Amino acid sequence: MKAYTQILVDQFSTRLQKEFISFCEQNRLDSEPKTLLLYLIDNEIISRTDVRKYTILHEFEELCQMKTINKSSIIRSLAAKFNISDRAIWSMIRNAPKKPNHS
Repeated sequence: MKAYTQILVDQFSTRLQKEFISFCEQNRLDSEPKTLLLYLIDNEIISRTDVRKYTILHEFEELCQMKTINKSSIIRSLAAKFNISDRAIWSMIRNAPKKPNHS
């Protein structure tokens, strides 16, 4: 199963790189990371929902590390900033994959 996954990842990355380089050449764009990200989002390889979750979760973590405001205030602030409900933010946080401790 692991070999199959590796073959799939190799073919995916080879094909994606070829298509991205062709896209950049056709549109006279630099093939820099930001352009690649926009390409992946525009072609729905990375969903806008995943981009939103990633952004919100990382902002939440950063704000929590500051320890100057409580979690409920952080949630309300993020909900207002991203125009989604407090409940949706709480749900994202509860369902986020746990990060391993690297102590």
